[in-house]
Order: sequence, then C-alpha cells, then structure tokens
Amino acid sequence: VARLREGARVDADEREELARNIERLQAQLRRALDENGRLTDDLEKKQRLLAELRGREEEAAREVRRAEDDADRRRALDDARHLFRCMLGDEGGKPTKAHRAAPKAGDLSGFVRRLGRAPATPGAAWLMEEHRGPSRLGAPGSAEG
Repeated sequence: VARLREGARVDADEREELARNIERLQAQLRRALDENGRLTDDLEKKQRLLAELRGREEEAAREVRRAEDDADRRRALDDARHLFRCMLGDEGGKPTKAHRAAPKAGDLSGFVRRLGRAPATPGAAWLMEEHRGPSRLGAPGSAEG
C-alpha cells in the first residue's frame, strides 16, 4: 500500500509539473503571437511608408523630367524665335528693306531677277541646280544632250 501511495504521489507531482510546463508554454506562445502581430504591423507600416517614399521619388523624377522637357521646349522655341528674327532682319523683328521687297510665296520672279538669270526649268528642279551646278543631262554642249 505504501508503494502504491508513493507511486500516486509521484504521479501527482509529475502531473503538477506538466501542468506548470503547459501553462508556461502557453504564456510564451501568447507572448510570441503578440510579438509576431506587432512585428507584422510594423513591417506593413514600413512597407506602406516605403511605397509612399518610392511614389514621391518617382513623382519627383517625373517632375524633373517634365521640367527638363519644358526647358528643352523653351530653348527650342527661343532658338526658333531667334532664327525667325534673324530671317526678318534685325533683332527687333522689324523687316529690313531687302526683306520688305521679298517676293510673295510662290513668286520667284523677284528672286530670279536678283540672281540675274532666268531658271532653265520651273520650280524646285531649278533651285536644286543652283546648289549643285548645272545639270549635265540635257544641257547644251553635253554629250547626252
């Protein structure tokens, strides 16, 4: 009987120790789950902040590209204005006497008179000859003409 009582007492002690271990492990598990939840929340918050930061950086980069494109357009427009003013004459944009006497669009007679010769062919072909010299095809004195 003493042996049975001793066995029952040892079994009760083991049960108590197992119950304490279970409670301790449950408390550790609760703490780990709580910490895991906090870490997950922190990670999600950092990911949101990082995504917002990337979005702001991308927007800033787009704004820089937009500003550079605008500056390029302004420079091109300024260059075109300058070219136009130069074509008109002085920097003030007032046409010179030679420009006021310029022929109207499509009328090359004044231009031809200033050159001192009439075009051999009408239109663009004659203008092309002026830049390259007279055409050898069909020209008087050429071997093929």
